[in-house]
Amino acid sequence: MLENLERSPSLSDLVALTAGHELVILIEDWSVITVCSCVREQYAVSWRMGGSLSANEIVNALTVDVEDYFQVSAFEQAVSRSSWPSRQLRVEQNTRRILDVFDECGARGTFFVLGWVAERLPGLVKAIVSRGHEIACHGYGHERLTRLSPEEFRTDLQRARSIIEAQAGCAVIGYRAPSF
Repeated sequence: MLENLERSPSLSDLVALTAGHELVILIEDWSVITVCSCVREQYAVSWRMGGSLSANEIVNALTVDVEDYFQVSAFEQAVSRSSWPSRQLRVEQNTRRILDVFDECGARGTFFVLGWVAERLPGLVKAIVSRGHEIACHGYGHERLTRLSPEEFRTDLQRARSIIEAQAGCAVIGYRAPSF
């Protein structure tokens, strides 16, 4: 469908083509990047007006959660937090593979890093920053905010942010709640 377009598609074209699923954006050289659906909401007004998308209209729409497989909320009943330190980490190798793909495509994004991961893999945080990506916080231990008091949330955020900033060598201003 997209290959038959003679012009760069407008945002309304792309929304229609993706039928409300993840938005596929075509950059100037027709490279394909998939962006999460939350971007659609941010630019909904522009789309309704038939605006078209240029590469510089979206900043850091490409995001990555830097967490290991055993830290996802879907496994919280099966994998105890106390077992995390003894588990084999796959996050470093997988994140470096993603960084390589991003480099090949010339893509930059925001990497939401768990403090727990940054604490154990400081070289990974430095690699993300040195390759031109934004570092942001994903909390310390992937705790759902609905299960934390305001004080527990503040403590978790401060702990994670201080670890990530120390490894990254820059201020962390972004945050994504775990299992949002």
